[in-house]
Amino acid sequence: MRHRSISTLLGKLLPCIVVAVLAAPVTGVAGPLRTGNAARNFSAVLLDLQGDAGRLDAARLPAVQRPVVEARVSAFLNVLPLLAREYLAADGRLETATVARLHALESAYRTGDKAGFRRRLEALLSDFPLDTRRLTQTPVSDAQIRWAKRTYRAQCMSCHGHQEPDSAMPAPNLFAWAHEMKPETFAARLIVGLRGTPSINLRNPLSESQMAALIAYFRRN
Repeated sequence: MRHRSISTLLGKLLPCIVVAVLAAPVTGVAGPLRTGNAARNFSAVLLDLQGDAGRLDAARLPAVQRPVVEARVSAFLNVLPLLAREYLAADGRLETATVARLHALESAYRTGDKAGFRRRLEALLSDFPLDTRRLTQTPVSDAQIRWAKRTYRAQCMSCHGHQEPDSAMPAPNLFAWAHEMKPETFAARLIVGLRGTPSINLRNPLSESQMAALIAYFRRN
């Protein structure tokens, strides 16, 4: 990934997110902590959006990385109404109201209303919290940890094991993130970040138990 051009990566960012989330099944709306892949993906994108918006406000964000983070924020804002329609299709009034709130969120961002943007995003996250119970609270066996270690070394370490903080799109240290971030925030990063490759139709290739194993592995090391 480090050797690809920024323009190529940005050009693929939005379609990757759109295809990945459309692959998730739609679930009904039930309870304050909603479950199912569609609910999980919607809330994970909200959390990732909050994290990236926070990075844009941080004075320490390198100038070379700002266009990449801005592109991620724009991609999330564009795809969230589509996610809401797919996720909340079983409840027409809630779907319509939520899409309207998402358009207002985007408008606040585009017009530079930072306080309004933060307030609207926090309200959405309060109403649509990410359910991470099966990802962070389910017991993980030693065999699963060994699988996670092999998977990280074979699929992730070539990029995430070598930090380039001055690059436009640095691969983060996942072990550091697992300890620095709140559990639900790190889980959201993993959910959204594992979009897959064209060879697997840009879908998240991992099951819930596999993601739980990876999260446990990163948090234990």
